[in-house]
Amino acid sequence: MTEHNATNAELDEAWRAREQLLAQQAKQEWMMENGSDVQLLADALRRLGKLKTLSVEIIIDQGFGTGVSAAPTKKESSSVWVRATQVYRIVTLALAHSGVAVETLQIYKGSNKCSLPTLDINQHMPALESKTFGRAAQHIKSLTLSVSTKLITNHEKMVKAGMGLQLDWIYETDPTVLSAENYPGVARLLKQMPNLEHLDLHLYAPLENSTRKYGQVLSCIANSVVLPSLRHCTLRGLPCDEASLLKFLRQQNALDTLELCEVILVSGSWEPIFSHLCTMPSLQQVTLSSIRTLGKFGRMNLTSHLHSKEEKDAMISGSERSVTFRYEGVVLVHTRSIPRDQMLRERFVFEDWARIDW
Repeated sequence: MTEHNATNAELDEAWRAREQLLAQQAKQEWMMENGSDVQLLADALRRLGKLKTLSVEIIIDQGFGTGVSAAPTKKESSSVWVRATQVYRIVTLALAHSGVAVETLQIYKGSNKCSLPTLDINQHMPALESKTFGRAAQHIKSLTLSVSTKLITNHEKMVKAGMGLQLDWIYETDPTVLSAENYPGVARLLKQMPNLEHLDLHLYAPLENSTRKYGQVLSCIANSVVLPSLRHCTLRGLPCDEASLLKFLRQQNALDTLELCEVILVSGSWEPIFSHLCTMPSLQQVTLSSIRTLGKFGRMNLTSHLHSKEEKDAMISGSERSVTFRYEGVVLVHTRSIPRDQMLRERFVFEDWARIDW
């Protein structure tokens, strides 16, 4: 077998063929998002007139006879995440065209290793804002939305970075992560839903060291979104600063339950936030799970110095709604649901941080 070195003319021809293929692919994607797929789904929704719940999830067909999977493999990651964005665009445009009243909207709530990049939400908002999406979105009372940090899904960039065909790390110093376009999309989407009563917002961060900058997602929400009817709020995996989280909470006068899970405070301290929670008149229960402060080891130990031995034993035994872990022979609490009476009695004064980074 002899090795053939391509001539410049052959390389040019191969490049032109590649460009034509990419252009054809882009055209097909545009047609899918702006053509018959949107119209067919809009027509179907219009016939229904009203929906209790609309849930968007991923299912991966593994091929004839091999079944389906709910999570992409490493080799499937790039194409699945790109397709997830396309499906989100089709569904939201179809909602805008149909005007159907949807009470609960769930976007990748149960999808494993797949979320919606915040940049893609932001880039799609002009299309939604011009298609009267808000007319349909005003009926939405419950939103569950799983978003993610910036991803590399471009095949050429992956190859240059030596990544093969799978998603991989981007560092927070990467210009694409630092771009201001990454952050306001979620806020712009929420502004279309003024009657929300339930919000579950999750940030999935598969990329190394790119999480801290995404505190600006909550900052944009706190600075531009008003949700006067919000009663239940869950924030999962979101980094935030003290000022933005406080501002967001101060706007939620009707809030009944709050859940903070894997929330990282990138600046400031938890004490002013805890103090404010005790002053919220409608707040009946707070659930804290694996909350932490940037720069400190591990997760906060949620046992109070006011707890009696019996109360601590109840948490350890599981008879109270809490989750514990053991470190160096000591049982520590990383998850607790705290009702209002305990909230006002303990005032979120917890014991020292658990000295474990996990």
